[in-house]
Formats: sequence, C-alpha cells, structure tokens
Amino acid sequence: MKAFDKFVGGRPQIDEVHWFDVPEDSTKLIGLEKGTFDMLYPEAVTADFADQVKKMGAIIDRRGPGGQERFYVDITHKPFDDIRVRRAFMHAIDRKAIKETMYPGGLARLASSCVPPGYFGHIPMTFPEYDPDKAKKLLAEAGYPNGFTIKNYFISKSFFYPKVMTLAQEQLKKVGINVELQVVEHATFHENIRKNLNPFVLYGGTRITDADAWLSLFFDSKEIPDPATGNKGTNFAHYKAIDDLLHAGRVERDPKKRAEIYVKAQKQMEKDLVCLPLQDVPNQWARNPKRVSAPFDPEYGEYSLHYGNNYPEMLKIVN
Repeated sequence: MKAFDKFVGGRPQIDEVHWFDVPEDSTKLIGLEKGTFDMLYPEAVTADFADQVKKMGAIIDRRGPGGQERFYVDITHKPFDDIRVRRAFMHAIDRKAIKETMYPGGLARLASSCVPPGYFGHIPMTFPEYDPDKAKKLLAEAGYPNGFTIKNYFISKSFFYPKVMTLAQEQLKKVGINVELQVVEHATFHENIRKNLNPFVLYGGTRITDADAWLSLFFDSKEIPDPATGNKGTNFAHYKAIDDLLHAGRVERDPKKRAEIYVKAQKQMEKDLVCLPLQDVPNQWARNPKRVSAPFDPEYGEYSLHYGNNYPEMLKIVN
C-alpha cells in the first residue's frame, strides 16, 4: 500500500506499508525480532507471548475498549430451554479461572456486562457465581441428576476458541455436562453455528462503541440464524425479549433516555440468563519502538482509540 500524494489531510509521512498474512504467532514473533516485521497483530496475547515481546525489547500497545469473549446460550435448544439448566451452566463456568489462565494480570479484564465498559449504555451486570454444587443441584431439579452429554460440539481451531473451550469443557464435566468437541476450520465453525448445531456458542469480537451495535447484532430477533430462510445472523441465543427496547434505543435522540433504555435491556438479559461474558480483551499490537513510534502511552487506558470514526484523541492532535 503506497502513500497517496493528494490526500486531503496531507501526504502521509510513511511512503508505503507492506502487509503480510502470517498464520502462526510464533512465526510473527520471529519476524518481529529479526526486523522482518515492524508491527504484528497476534491471534491472542497470552502471558508467554507478552514475555517474549518484552524480552526482545518490543512494546505491546493496548487499546480499549477492545473485544469480548462470551457464551451465548440458545434458549430454544433443549435442555437449555429450561432456565434452571442455563443457570446451572453458568454456575459451572469459573470465569475468573479462564481469564487468568488465558490472560493473566492486565492482559484482559473479567467481563462485567454484556455491553463492555467504554461502550455507551454500559452498566455492570450480575451473573451466577462459580458454584459447582449449586450447578449439580439445579441440574437434578431440572431432571438431569446424572448430567447430560452434548455430542458433536463444533469449535474453531483458530484464535482463542479452542483454548477457552477446552477450559470450559473441563469445568462443565465436573458438574456432569459432557461436551464432545469437534475442532474445525474457522469458516466451518461459522457455518455450523449459523445452522444452530451448538446449544451454546462461544464467540468473540469488537464493535463500534455503542450499546446498539452490540445488542442489535446479537440479541435482536431479526438476527436469529435460520438455515430455512438463509438468515445468517448472530443472535445465537435465539432471544426475542428486548426487541421493543432495541427499537426504542435506535430512534431516541436524548442520550440520557437512550442510556436508560439500555439499562432496562441489560437488566432483562440478566434475568433471562442468555449470555455469559467471560473477559474483555483490549486490542493489542506488538511493535518495534525503534522502527515505529506512537504519540500514545502503550497503556493508554480503557477508553482509547477505537475505529477510524471514533478517534477523539487523534483529532485533538491533528487539530
């Protein structure tokens, strides 16, 4: 990609940028250390990855709010149509253990809501605490004293998916929920979860920093995937209870009233147990500070740069 001399904001200071598609993080790190790459975007910043970056004298820039990794629970898929089973599922998941195993210390934060901090409309939500005994009791009340087995649970081989799901699999097994994993290519994973083959879906991503972008994509009934109609939406919970609130939030112009609408939406989701957020992970890039400088502190904070149309701090510098 070459600099455009007639760019309205002035000619870029960098003449050209070379982009390389490298699948393995280990290969990316070798390239960064040898000087082949000046910057890299990893599949996941683990403690080992962060240590290697530090040892070679490179820097990790963390930019929030970033993305969130979470479980959506399909409330139409037996036995998860029973709220006791959904509650048992959530009591069986040790979110803190998963977060600290995947992203120890400041590499991520334990998720506090289905709308991450830093997004308009966020409020802290309450989720069932890790309690295996309570999970077993709820399963017994729901008619599963010996638990149950989920066969052919599809999970992507890429990014954080296999590691997080393996940790969750071990935790669920302790309460009697046995998940038989089928690790597949990332594209196949996306196809299968839109065929409603998984009773709960592990998913991650980042969106524009407004509650509507999160909630409408993942909880509006228009986004329920349906192979019969070809709808490939992302409402994996098959949830319909906040449609009216989402519509009201889209048309309301008063920020205070909009925020109140999203408070109600999150409270309703909290009651219905349709989503269990795990961790909020900032966007993280490793760079060679001798080759690439930045006007921001690497630990700039939670409400930093996010998307090209939302760069308030950059605009302050430019203007």
